[in-house]
Amino acid sequence: LFDLRHALLGAPLLVMLLLGLVVLFFSFRSGGLLYGTDVYPVTARMQSMLDGGIGIFLTIVIAFYAGELVWRERGTGVAAVADAYPTPDWIPLAAKMAALAGIVLVFHLVGTLFAMGYQLAHGYTQLQPLLYLQSAALDLIPFALVAVLAVFLQVASGNKFLGYLLMIAYLVSRIALPMLHFDHALYNFGKASPTPYSDMNGWGHFIGPNLWFRAYWAAFCLVLLGLAAALWPRGTSLQWRDRMRQLRTRLHGPLLAATAACAFAFVALGGWIFYNTNVLNRYVPGDQAKQQQADYEKTYRRYKDLPQPKIEAIHADVDIFPETRTVRVRGDYAMRNAGATPISELFVSIEPTAEVAKLDFPAHTVARDDRSNGVTLYRLSTPLAPGATLRFGYDISYRPRGFPLDGGDTEVVYNGTFFNNFAALPQFGYDQGRQLQDRNDRRKYGLPELPRMNPIGDTAAYADNYLGPNRDWVDFDTTVSTSAGQIALAPGYLQREWTANGRRYYHYRSEAKLLPFFSWLSADWQVKRDRWHDVALEVYHDRRHPYNVDRMMDAAKKSLDYYTARYSPYQFRQLRILEFPGYATFAQSFANTIPFSEAIGFIADVRDKDDIDMPFYVTAHEVAHQWWAHQVIGANVQGATMLSESLAQYSALMVM
Repeated sequence: LFDLRHALLGAPLLVMLLLGLVVLFFSFRSGGLLYGTDVYPVTARMQSMLDGGIGIFLTIVIAFYAGELVWRERGTGVAAVADAYPTPDWIPLAAKMAALAGIVLVFHLVGTLFAMGYQLAHGYTQLQPLLYLQSAALDLIPFALVAVLAVFLQVASGNKFLGYLLMIAYLVSRIALPMLHFDHALYNFGKASPTPYSDMNGWGHFIGPNLWFRAYWAAFCLVLLGLAAALWPRGTSLQWRDRMRQLRTRLHGPLLAATAACAFAFVALGGWIFYNTNVLNRYVPGDQAKQQQADYEKTYRRYKDLPQPKIEAIHADVDIFPETRTVRVRGDYAMRNAGATPISELFVSIEPTAEVAKLDFPAHTVARDDRSNGVTLYRLSTPLAPGATLRFGYDISYRPRGFPLDGGDTEVVYNGTFFNNFAALPQFGYDQGRQLQDRNDRRKYGLPELPRMNPIGDTAAYADNYLGPNRDWVDFDTTVSTSAGQIALAPGYLQREWTANGRRYYHYRSEAKLLPFFSWLSADWQVKRDRWHDVALEVYHDRRHPYNVDRMMDAAKKSLDYYTARYSPYQFRQLRILEFPGYATFAQSFANTIPFSEAIGFIADVRDKDDIDMPFYVTAHEVAHQWWAHQVIGANVQGATMLSESLAQYSALMVM
């Protein structure tokens, strides 16, 4: 208590705390804007900014006070008296650590109260104190780890200023190591997988992996504490030889047993983490990831113009299991050789983490199997003649295996699953989207400059739409199932809905051909319904985010009025806006379906009339894409001029 009181009432701490609150205020102000639009100060957003706002100041405070507390008695000239007390060596160490823990708690408590006050001052009353408590519990761990490291470096160095220098070296390494592509958490002190929070999905599946990493570093810090207790400066000599003798004398009995047990736990946890991140999952450092992209291009670009059959119909039965974050996709493609030459090879890409139970198509042999890139070249026993058709069946599953370094993907989650066919279904042909784009990277890995866009007079390129070659209009039919408490959605019109074995099933089918860009979503939504003439309007939203649903409805109606009058009738009988977790911040237009991130329009605060109306803006933009992506561009209309005109008129619509 004496050490804590001394720290809390000291002028340096109060100054740093005040500076931290000033930074927090401006962080809340700037972080509460989205392209010039205010955002409701929802607790999830506030707690994220809270950690970032006080983090740098708290780290500096910990580093400073670790030195002040460890050497305080010697600095005031009472070390001889204090060292003469008949107390165990770990007592003064525990006192200093308790004082540092108290500083961390005070910073978070004051920051949390400040954040709540900011929310109330802006008229937001859904404070979610439990979420603040959960967030604080997670945030306290890394600062406690830093405190242990700071104290250990002070004790081990035997000099306050040398200890500060070592802490500065550590802080620099936190920045430098990732830049050098040494980014694995096993050797970056205190690093753990992220824990993004979403109102829709809560902490999701990210908590488990994060706690494994925290336990790993906590075990390491307990080893440091054991060594710090044995090295604690007591007596008149701080010579390194004397301290090593002291270490051998003190490190025995229960202290040695506890330190050894923690060291064993550290190694065991490290092995478990390595097994999950590097064996069950693929860990690729940043530089190697670019090398793999370069190797993909060098190996497979020669197949860019390899003729591939065009897909004419897609049937997919998709089973989503949110509780276990698994997906099974079964179905088939109806394909045709639309070219003038026989097709003898199929260039098939499937996500490398997928479990392929079956691929069913005419007799073939495997010419190349590159599992690291997810590429397989199949040679057909009988080439596919021009105009001939084939059926390509598939049965593929996706399931998490342990946990990766980033904590896991954000596509299949407990509540708010959202993935598309490019991620889940087999794809054909060389993927130019996997090429390195940066000129410097391309020069570094010996790649030529990327070719420019095809000249406007290249009529052969007219056959390709914005999705790429061999992706033409298709019939689409899908049955998607999910757990009993959720709704599953996909493009197309609902043909049938039923429940079986505690699961909900939905059968969707397109009435007209669509471009092959589809998404599947599953969540526990509230549904707002309305109509525009003969078009059914629906907004599927999280119950916590009702703020702008009516604005989205209004934007959809005005957009349909505007675009229908200027271009063509709306090509669908329904328009659905679907909220998904804010791990990504975009909206995306699929046929009659618009997935829309919770982090943008759903929490925008547009009560101030001078702000940009983000819910209206984004909704109108994506409704426009219902024409541009699924009608104008998809139909291969030579519409560059029309598209430019559309953009100009669309911009005018935003300020009407």
